[in-house]
Amino acid sequence: MRSLLQGVLVLWCIMAPAQAAVLESPSVGAYLSGIGFISGWKCDATAITVRLDGGAPIPVLYGNERLDTHVSRGGPCQQRNTGFIMQINWGELGDGDHTIVAADNGREFARATFSVMTTGESFLPDAAGECTIRDFPAPGESARFVWSTSTQHLELVGMGRPPQEPPAPLITTAKLYWATVKTIQRANLDGSQVETLFTSGERRSEPRALAVDYGRGHMYWISAESDIWRANLDGSQASLLIPRATEWGWRYRIAVDTASGKVYWSGQEHGPDRERQDVLQRANGDGTQIETVLAGHETAFVLDSATGKLYFTIRNAGRYEMRRMNLDGSQQEILFDLNTSWTPRDIAVDATAGLFYWATVGEIWQASFNGIGRKRLYSSAEGGEFEARGPNDVAIDPAAGYLYWTEDLHYGGSGGRQDEIRRTRLDGSQLTILFSVDIATSPGLRDIVLVRP
Repeated sequence: MRSLLQGVLVLWCIMAPAQAAVLESPSVGAYLSGIGFISGWKCDATAITVRLDGGAPIPVLYGNERLDTHVSRGGPCQQRNTGFIMQINWGELGDGDHTIVAADNGREFARATFSVMTTGESFLPDAAGECTIRDFPAPGESARFVWSTSTQHLELVGMGRPPQEPPAPLITTAKLYWATVKTIQRANLDGSQVETLFTSGERRSEPRALAVDYGRGHMYWISAESDIWRANLDGSQASLLIPRATEWGWRYRIAVDTASGKVYWSGQEHGPDRERQDVLQRANGDGTQIETVLAGHETAFVLDSATGKLYFTIRNAGRYEMRRMNLDGSQQEILFDLNTSWTPRDIAVDATAGLFYWATVGEIWQASFNGIGRKRLYSSAEGGEFEARGPNDVAIDPAAGYLYWTEDLHYGGSGGRQDEIRRTRLDGSQLTILFSVDIATSPGLRDIVLVRP
């Protein structure tokens, strides 16, 4: 009897390592999505297969080196090449619970039940996006993830500490902010005391469109590469906030809802069939929670934080309409027909007086919210020494009764160009040139923002 027990013990000691095996992925109770792997290890395997939800056996590559399973590393196996692995798109299994059975030469050695979650499609070929997780992997740290088409996952692309929110600077007087090709500047409303706040050292940060949230002490801009940047109002702590979503995406206009701190921008992104579509999007002031507010329309837009409304223009049957909606894109309504086929370059709104202002090629117009009382306030001079091709951007100061815009002047004889910031009264009278730059020696003007505390 003793000899029999000794024989069984010796046989168990010989056989046990040979039968040692682990299915590492998927593990029991795992939640899976995107592209992943079925993997594990087994000592002395012959032909590894897996069956998913009772389906036919699927051969799995066996023989990858797994030193951690070798006896020299404290493992149970006499050989080193014990690993098995197979790539799989978990999305093809569909949402819900699934079962996997792993076998060697037809003999089961492991099984697991796991769950799959999809976006409704097994593979997203054109998706794009990113997110930042605060206090991960430790308090005070942050991790940034970007969507990867090849893996169908959000991949880690950066680590760091979130920027500290600067204290809101005290602004005691109204200011004009504007962007040039290389800089962001500001001045008093009469054009005096010009100061440079930010100077770009690379194309990726060169400002093209500008927005200011003076209450929170930030300014935002769209760069030459269609990235969105943020800095303090004095130009310090400039940083890339929202990279361009896709290779073919472009951004044009930007604004800030001063009540919520959300940033809005218009541009173009890939549509569901890979065609470009015009979109109006928004995100939190820290760049998180990007969402589309309006899709499929070419837009110039302006926010009225006091009333919680967004005013915009869209092209309809070859002409442009002025429309209004809530800041989340709901309750859209048509206000009036602009009676033009020229693309509106910029719009401004005085909600208290119920008046719109919009710039188109060579002109600035004013009208009431229902389109009545339409009046042309400004018409660019043409011929003679120069040709005015603006206005490009408009801003209003209802409190002081002024209208501001940027003008683009082309000189016919010399071929030169000069950009100007101009001002009139709200009725179009008292034209004044506040600031000008010679494009031959200085970067041109790109956008203008009026800030009144």
